[in-house]
Amino acid sequence: MRGLQRQQWEEERGWRQPRGEEEERLTAATTHHAWRRFCPGNLGRTIVSVAYTYARSMSIILIGDFLEQVLCEEKSCARKVTLNRPRKLNCLTFEMVSQIHVAMRTYENDAKVNLVIVKVFLINGIVMGGGAGLSMNGMFRIVTENTVFAMPEVLIGHFPDVGASYFLSRLPGYYGEYLGLTGARINGVEMLACGLATHFVLSKDLQQLENALCELVSSDALTISKLIDKFIYSGQTNQDIFHER
Repeated sequence: MRGLQRQQWEEERGWRQPRGEEEERLTAATTHHAWRRFCPGNLGRTIVSVAYTYARSMSIILIGDFLEQVLCEEKSCARKVTLNRPRKLNCLTFEMVSQIHVAMRTYENDAKVNLVIVKVFLINGIVMGGGAGLSMNGMFRIVTENTVFAMPEVLIGHFPDVGASYFLSRLPGYYGEYLGLTGARINGVEMLACGLATHFVLSKDLQQLENALCELVSSDALTISKLIDKFIYSGQTNQDIFHER
């Protein structure tokens, strides 16, 4: 698919704004001139063709991916917000944060909404950096035996941001400073012990808990907490505890 056919295909899906013939001509001419300046002869023409085709292909992939980076669902009086960049470990982008912000403002002003489940608050895997900053501001932060938490920015010469100075500074002793300065990883049991998490639930029960939350018709925090308490696991785990290392 190429030329006019591909342009129409992109425009029908909202991936590309319609462009007039003059704009298309100027774009092609500018691109061609820039590459021919540095790559004269047939090589320049070949590179222009490859670069233009690659850029057009990438624009389709990126815009298509952007449209589904955050999924919002409605179920009864509950709303679910799901991060959808699995190939990037759900790493946050500005566009994702903007979409989440719009969704939250909408739900806050909707009297029919009693509960919002941001799936990253159901921490069943890696939650680091931006994901940690997003989830730590939730009223209920549920972890499992698969949870791994860290603020690893220091390992790349940066510093913990996304609100980390707020929630790390409220941990007991100097534990928050330790996590922020070393980028150390901790598990779900340790998160519960230091206050980063509010509940520990086995991963096999997580979907059942989510379904129960969606059926809840109350927005009362105590009622929600009591429901989550029915699923908490208080038995022994085989996870290594930082304080015993």
